[in-house]
Amino acid sequence: MEETQVTDLGIIKGNLKGTNLTRLLLKKKTNKWRVAKACNMAWRTLRMWERGIQEPSDKFALRVAKYLGLISPEGHEMEDIKKQQRELNEKIERLTK
Repeated sequence: MEETQVTDLGIIKGNLKGTNLTRLLLKKKTNKWRVAKACNMAWRTLRMWERGIQEPSDKFALRVAKYLGLISPEGHEMEDIKKQQRELNEKIERLTK
């Protein structure tokens, strides 16, 4: 059975918070420490996401989602490109005012 690949950043972040993150870690048979090490981040950050203390940042949410298989590597690149494009558009808008 194929898993659906998530591409919307809002949906990705929702899947990485609270009990959703706990279920995902159990499903993938891994833990916060392994994910954090693989994604080059602090495991406490994942714990804070799981407890609802902190919102996932775009950067780390994409890393974790890619590692856990929520998005394909190509989807990850597309999200990065879209984010860079938004940032460039904002800079252009500020400069033209």
